[in-house]
Amino acid sequence: MKLTGEMKQLLMMCASAMIIFVYIGIFVNLYIWERNHDLFDVAWYNIWMVFSSAFCYSYATKQLINHSIKTLVRLSAFFGAISFLLLSGFHPENELVGIVMYALPIGAMMGSYWGGMNIMLSVYGKGKEFVIFFSVFAIVGQIISISIPLLSAAIIELVGFIGSFLLMLIFVSLMFIMSFRIPNFTLKNVDERISFRKVFSFRNVATKRMKLMLKTTFFHGVVMMFQNLFVLIFTFQITENEWLIALLNIVYTFSSIIALKLFNQIQTISYKTWLRIGMTLISIGFICAIIGGSILLIISNICTTFGLFYVNTIIFSGQLSVLQNENISKKVSFLFWREWMFFISRFLVIGTLLFVDLSGPLFYILMTFVVICGFSIPSVFPNKNKSMKTKKAIA
Repeated sequence: MKLTGEMKQLLMMCASAMIIFVYIGIFVNLYIWERNHDLFDVAWYNIWMVFSSAFCYSYATKQLINHSIKTLVRLSAFFGAISFLLLSGFHPENELVGIVMYALPIGAMMGSYWGGMNIMLSVYGKGKEFVIFFSVFAIVGQIISISIPLLSAAIIELVGFIGSFLLMLIFVSLMFIMSFRIPNFTLKNVDERISFRKVFSFRNVATKRMKLMLKTTFFHGVVMMFQNLFVLIFTFQITENEWLIALLNIVYTFSSIIALKLFNQIQTISYKTWLRIGMTLISIGFICAIIGGSILLIISNICTTFGLFYVNTIIFSGQLSVLQNENISKKVSFLFWREWMFFISRFLVIGTLLFVDLSGPLFYILMTFVVICGFSIPSVFPNKNKSMKTKKAIA
């Protein structure tokens, strides 16, 4: 079975968005870090980005009830264009104001995109065609994760950060153009009775398994935010050369691929055991980071990448399992509150980092808190009697 024209356009649009997000995740953070080599600047950027993303995600969820996913993708592309234009041409004397001005549209772009796309793929993503779509996109995603850091490093070396920001407008434009050709999805077309009031109501996720999964999501968000941010910070401490940063990110991507292969080979381990294995690897990575040194920081990032892969895979699999037999309204409510649990946990971690020195006691207290949250996940993760025998990870 081949993908239809609409699904091919959706694949191209998702690929364009992923290219933008991979670039932003590495090189916009590096651009901000290089100014003063200050953790505060990176945390300041990320907290405003998360703030903007949270509210735009809620707005996108509300709009998706009556408006097409096409509108939200165009809105995301619009914010993306503003982001890169500001990054390339707006440089106020007050750097903190500038960072806020960069962060707000970037967060709005991500919130608008994921607020629509998460729900669409979760609700609409059924049938053989979507199985093929996700399989193809998994391969495309790995290619993007490996190639974009290298290509971005080459572009930055040739034309600088400003030139690379302007070139990213090409992918923003492609994302906008593809939005006219993707499936015309709205929630009202799937369930006429759905309303934002019902989606927003916490009562709609009142089942025991959903509540446990939302608690899990909070702890997961703490671990994921800390690991994602410090993979970057520790990498920037090793080197600020764009080529070496790109190569290190490729090493981390291959770490995830190896973790995937091991995960699919070992099919007799329970979900909770995989969670404990993942957190043990993350803890080993943190110990390497505390000891310090370039080699140990690289080992630290590889260990935490391995570990987070297992934690992410099990938790996302558990979320799909929880939603499997629920109606559309409860699925959308769960996805809405799941993202807000992520946002709250991210605020907590990043807000603390605004007052943290990388060599100070508060940093080690925060790291300890992250480890405690991680090892708390198996205790609140919903029980599942099935082993991993019938599960395969798609990454």
